Amino acid sequence: MNVVITDTIDTYQDGVLVKSITLCNTRSYSSVSLSFNSSRTPNAASDTLVICSIQMNVDAGNESTINVQVNTGSGFVTIATLDSFVTGAGDNTTTITPVTFVVPANSSYQILSSGTGINAIISTYELTF
Repeated sequence: MNVVITDTIDTYQDGVLVKSITLCNTRSYSSVSLSFNSSRTPNAASDTLVICSIQMNVDAGNESTINVQVNTGSGFVTIATLDSFVTGAGDNTTTITPVTFVVPANSSYQILSSGTGINAIISTYELTF
């Protein structure tokens, strides 16, 4: 899917338009293969929107935690947490949750998985601005 972002920058001097610049940039979503517990730097020069679908499958007595972290230069910081647990015997639950966040230019992100459930990254897409 392509997205066209159009913007016009007008410069005025004493109330009179002296310059008008139209920006038109075509952008595309990029599918990314991402593994849990490994970091990725999507773009050194521009901010990037990340859209990720996470599946969590948890049986009785198990639990799972997903942490989404971003590092802007001073270490990873958790910006979102997903938790799933089941207490009833014989019960289980499967959820698919979309997570959307922005990674600043020249920064990295990682998605951490922990617990006794079975987690999967279903899809990851990036859109650079």
